[in-house]
Amino acid sequence: MNHGEVQGQVAFLTDEQRRSYGTFTVVSDDGQLAGYFLLDRDARRRAIACHGARSQLGYAVQLGTVRFLGTFMDKPEDTPTEVVAYVADQLGHPASVLAGYDAERTRWDHQNAIKDAYGYQDLKGDTWWKLARWLWDRCWSGNERPIALFDLATLHRNCSAPTVSSPCEALTTGCLPASSNTAMRTR
Repeated sequence: MNHGEVQGQVAFLTDEQRRSYGTFTVVSDDGQLAGYFLLDRDARRRAIACHGARSQLGYAVQLGTVRFLGTFMDKPEDTPTEVVAYVADQLGHPASVLAGYDAERTRWDHQNAIKDAYGYQDLKGDTWWKLARWLWDRCWSGNERPIALFDLATLHRNCSAPTVSSPCEALTTGCLPASSNTAMRTR
């Protein structure tokens, strides 16, 4: 896909929205921390099962960021210090143990483990078509603007999109007409 095709697909997003996709743009408030980063018994158990404090915190931070942002961050260590401290406190670790996590291979393994544990699947084949169909239904039966559908696709449907173009492709296919390598939660 060339740059012109991507630009056309994300024309409903501002430059700032495209740049900030998959990043923290504001400090999370207490409600967001509790809603997305609070570790329930199962999440805490899964994090603690990881070997070592850095791995445990890295797993838990990645779980929260995929819930909050709708995607895994390229560099989990770029997660705001307030968020890391909130998660670290639940695990009984200092926030500083996350240092060096980005360089470890385990961060990729953690992403796969999170996908498996929480029902995320690569958004291709039947799963991709289910999202496109859901978007098509929303597009033709409602009056949401493209940006609202984009948010719904990444948050309401629990998509984990690696790039801003992934949910845009599903949106343009579902509402207008491309392919995607996104992940979507199916549970």
